[in-house]
Amino acid sequence: ANFKLGQEATARFTTANGRYLFKNFSTGYKSVLELGSGDYWVDGNLLLDNEVKVRFVGVAGQQVRIFVSGKITVNWSAIFENFTDGQLIFYSKGDIVFDSRLPVKAMLYAANKVTFDYTAKLSGSISAKEIQVGQEAEISYIGKDLVDSACGGASIHHYRLSFSSPLLSCQAIPV
Repeated sequence: ANFKLGQEATARFTTANGRYLFKNFSTGYKSVLELGSGDYWVDGNLLLDNEVKVRFVGVAGQQVRIFVSGKITVNWSAIFENFTDGQLIFYSKGDIVFDSRLPVKAMLYAANKVTFDYTAKLSGSISAKEIQVGQEAEISYIGKDLVDSACGGASIHHYRLSFSSPLLSCQAIPV
C-alpha cells in the first residue's frame, strides 16, 4: 500500500528487526518518522519532505536498511537523529538525491546516480554509477571497518579526487 505521512504528523515503526512493505512512501512537511531496526521495502519512490525528522528508536548496533525500487529524495533540512556510523543504509535501483543541509550518517547505494545538492552533508559511504556534488556540499567518508567486514577484509586506504577546472563552467567537469 502507499504510505503518506501528513504535515507535522508522527509515524512509529518500532518492531525490532521488523520488515515493512510499501508501494510508495512519502512524508509531509515537519513530520516525524521513528524507525526501529529492520528492513523497509518500498516498491516505488521514497520522499522525505522538508524539515522531516527521521529518528532511530531501535537497539544500539542494529541497522535500518531501506530498499527502494525507484528514486530516493531527501528534501531540505531533513534531520536524522540517533543514527551512528553504519546504522542507516539506503539502497536504490534508481537515483538518490539529498538536498538536506543538515548532516546525515548513512551508507548510500544507487544503481544510477547519487546527487548532493547545495550544502548537503554526509558522513558515510557511497556506491553509484555517478556521484554529483553540489556547491558547498560535504561528503566525509566513514566506513573502512564497515567496508572491510562487508567485503571480506578488502581494505581501502583512502580516496583522492583530483581535477583541474576553470573557475566557472557550464559543462560537467571530469574527476
